[in-house]
Amino acid sequence: MVDYSKSKHVNVLDFGADPTGTKDSAPAIQNAINSVAAVPGGGSVEIPSGIYLVSNDFINLRDRVEVYGHGFSTQIIGFNKNPKILRDVDGDDMECQGVFHMGSYNTFVGDMGTNIPMRFGVRDMFIRAANLNLLNPNIRKGFFEYQIAQGKHVADNYIPDNIAGIIVHTRYDIFNEPEAAPIISNIEIWDTAIGIAILGEHDRAMKVDKVRIRKTRRQGLLVGKPVGHVQRRTESLNSGAADNKFVMVEVSDANLGGGYHGAIE
Repeated sequence: MVDYSKSKHVNVLDFGADPTGTKDSAPAIQNAINSVAAVPGGGSVEIPSGIYLVSNDFINLRDRVEVYGHGFSTQIIGFNKNPKILRDVDGDDMECQGVFHMGSYNTFVGDMGTNIPMRFGVRDMFIRAANLNLLNPNIRKGFFEYQIAQGKHVADNYIPDNIAGIIVHTRYDIFNEPEAAPIISNIEIWDTAIGIAILGEHDRAMKVDKVRIRKTRRQGLLVGKPVGHVQRRTESLNSGAADNKFVMVEVSDANLGGGYHGAIE
């Protein structure tokens, strides 16, 4: 039996992830990430071609760990196995979790008064959200296509309101090395509340490139906390998400929930 406890590169299949889209692979993928994160200097986690169902609380990204797939033949589908009503402090149902995340929409990750750099990445994969039961075989045809076949065209019928594709929400107050310098590259995201949300106070030097986002209930790409966010109630407060780099980002069919959200904000 191979000991992966000291491996700087692991494959999620060796941790029990299911590439057939039959069972929940979230625990296996998370265990693979945690294993690499425990190795000094971190490393990489490979998700081979296949369909991987992941349930909430989804996949928590870790410092110094890069997660990568085999292009769009690696499909990660987040679904509400146990749906949660996530609300902000005023009771507004705006909170959501990312299929891949560091923090959530409302809550940042970080220890105030420390400087722990975060360098991590997600690349080369397809991410989608779905309101489906775990063993529903229609997941293999693609949830959006299934809904169209059923004659359902309204966002409420097929786009979960509390699942984002990727959320990065970090905060550290002592400056030295950039607190967060993640990479998000060659990603396609469909059918989510928000495609990508970069919300941290100092998400500096993040590199986002070759991203396509389609059919979101709210924003496609959200950079910085909008006015009304639980941590930015007024325009005068800092929106965060400074000094990031974006190349080749395409967003279409955003704001399908009928709110006041832009494709890119």
